[in-house]
Amino acid sequence: MQERKFKLGLARFPYGGNGALSSEVPQIGDWLYRLGRWHARNLHRLESEMWSFCRSDTPIPMVRNAAAFEARRDGVDLLVMVDSDMHPDIHRGFDSQAHVFIEKAFELFCEHYDKGPCVIGAPYVGPPPHPITGGNAVPYVLQWDGDCNDEALRSYSLKLMDRFDAGRRTGIEKVAAIGTGLMLFDMRLFADGAMIPPWFDYEWTNEPYNTGKASTEDVFFTRNCSLCGYPVYCLWNCWAGHAKPAVEGKPQRVSSDMVGEQYAKAVKRGYNSSERLTTLNPTKTTNEVLEDLGLAPGGNGTPAPMSPGAASKVPMRITDDEWHAMRQQHADGTVSVGWPNDSEDHKILEKLVQDYAAGCLGALLVVEIGSWVGQSAIAIGKGIRAAESDGRVICVDTWMGSPADPTGPFATETGRADLIRTFRGNLQASGMADMMGAIISDSLTAAAAWPHGPVDIVFIDADHRYEAVKADILAWMPHLRPGGLICGHDYHDDAHPGVTQAVDELFPEVQCEGNIWWVETEEAVSVPADKADELREKLEAAEDGPPVLQRGPVRTVSEIAESMVPQVSVSGPGAEAADNED
Repeated sequence: MQERKFKLGLARFPYGGNGALSSEVPQIGDWLYRLGRWHARNLHRLESEMWSFCRSDTPIPMVRNAAAFEARRDGVDLLVMVDSDMHPDIHRGFDSQAHVFIEKAFELFCEHYDKGPCVIGAPYVGPPPHPITGGNAVPYVLQWDGDCNDEALRSYSLKLMDRFDAGRRTGIEKVAAIGTGLMLFDMRLFADGAMIPPWFDYEWTNEPYNTGKASTEDVFFTRNCSLCGYPVYCLWNCWAGHAKPAVEGKPQRVSSDMVGEQYAKAVKRGYNSSERLTTLNPTKTTNEVLEDLGLAPGGNGTPAPMSPGAASKVPMRITDDEWHAMRQQHADGTVSVGWPNDSEDHKILEKLVQDYAAGCLGALLVVEIGSWVGQSAIAIGKGIRAAESDGRVICVDTWMGSPADPTGPFATETGRADLIRTFRGNLQASGMADMMGAIISDSLTAAAAWPHGPVDIVFIDADHRYEAVKADILAWMPHLRPGGLICGHDYHDDAHPGVTQAVDELFPEVQCEGNIWWVETEEAVSVPADKADELREKLEAAEDGPPVLQRGPVRTVSEIAESMVPQVSVSGPGAEAADNED
């Protein structure tokens, strides 16, 4: 792709209909704010001024043609059209595979630019079924109909994609046509000699009387692009919501035989649909996981009794006074272990995340390497909420401490189960538990098996030795999306020189405040798979290396809680009843 800046245009069509006031669904306003912040963060690739078109009028082919005509006249390079009933990026923050449309569409636009113009759209479905006439909420994505009976029409006859087939698709797919509810156009499509105007138009049945629509203006244009050799792409990970009023008829009683067996079981067991379970090591049984946590398999959550003589094998490295000095209860209900929960570095981290989140479109996916008892995870969560954004923070830790600092002997003394209980209690006390997930694993194993897609922010605060920090950075950089933020703690800290050495070796320019360091990437990073493994082998071979690395399942905080009894009490209505049930 040639080196240049592109002029971005936005076209909106807030038609009210039937004399009503012009309007858009509320989600459009939030999306426009995020779009503006994203635009401001990409001024190295976009011109500073965003072109805008907004017209409330009908027929819709006329206003779409007007938007394209005026954008061409004013030198716009790429034009985003969004309809008034769209909810862009509806699954972002709820589905780990969901992506932000403008980010993925712009990335594809840039990759495709030297190959020629293209159309990029988000999938969405039509209105729900009518109680009398029926129908189905089918996706507005069309394929060429190879099964058409009329051979003369087969080469350009279209069919709607099956809704269940569409729901299983992922990635980027070249399609025949797509609805224009949320779409990015390369403006070279509208240049003289490209697509023939009118670009958007209806096609009719029963000509010349035109008593019905054979195709709408969006299908008309995108199908013609495909026929002219300009590819039309569907971003399957960028679904948009389609706000259409559901037409309700006579209420239908739901009988027991209409409820699926698995759904009934889920309801009875109180499953939360937002929780997901991904196994890093499928060979481990539940009992083995509980044993890893120091809990009796199948027991009541109390630590498994030590075998005779086991106590003498555990070095007593921390006195009672040292233990109480490290573990402090705070007024907000959280517990710190080793350092205060309101340290200046936590405030710096919170502000860093807040500033970054404010410039992102959609919910964030954050990975924290080294969570301990959750204090930095809480700071990250506060930053996301301060930006009035949504997000998910995945905390990766063995909860066994590090041999390079007091966390190792402390974890040995108190036990991992107690640390995880403290971690969970802190998240609950701070009100952040609903946006947190946990992976009980070492960093490199978790990175090798990472199932959740591109990451917006990686925060590293685990093993502080040089090889460990460098291995963590190399292992997680490939998962960071272009424009993502990698950051960490204890930079320029005399107690941890390995952090500064590793960071400075890998990044020519590093920003820092306090002991927080960060680097904002511009492009995706590829790291040889064996590089992090090589450093890992050095760590395991070192005399002061960590204990055998623990591998475990990816679990939500709620799932961890099920194996952590007694439960940390939660204040509020129903808390006492819940405790009694336990």
